[in-house]
Amino acid sequence: MSWDTPASQPNWDSQPSYQPALRLASSQHRIASLLLDSVLIFVTFGIGWLIWSLFTWKDAQSPAKKMLKIRVFRDDSRGQVSWGHMAIYELFFGIGVASLCSIVNLLTFGLLGSVTYFIFWITDFCWYWKDGKKRTIRDNVVKVVVVNIA
Repeated sequence: MSWDTPASQPNWDSQPSYQPALRLASSQHRIASLLLDSVLIFVTFGIGWLIWSLFTWKDAQSPAKKMLKIRVFRDDSRGQVSWGHMAIYELFFGIGVASLCSIVNLLTFGLLGSVTYFIFWITDFCWYWKDGKKRTIRDNVVKVVVVNIA
């Protein structure tokens, strides 16, 4: 299935009766997840967050997503993503953004690295509202949807 046209878009609010209804995660859940993961990374120096993540990724969640009861699903089916897909979703994208910001930081002698990082995440979340499908740029690149399972 594809999210390109409304006719072919899976309806996450009306699934077969054997599965509980799943709703796309709200912007408040998504922002809270980003902030909570950031705090956990900072408090645990990244090591505790990474170790915890190695266990939560099998459930298609980051530590913050687990606390907030949201989960990542493939956009072409109703199945949750695999451990490897979740690792790409969480690490590859974050490392890519951090690397880009580090390069900008070096090229501008420390003046614009943080600004670039802030602009990227603001743009990513603005895409959430622009897209109309409640998906950020990262969700579109990795081809996932984030669902509230509470």
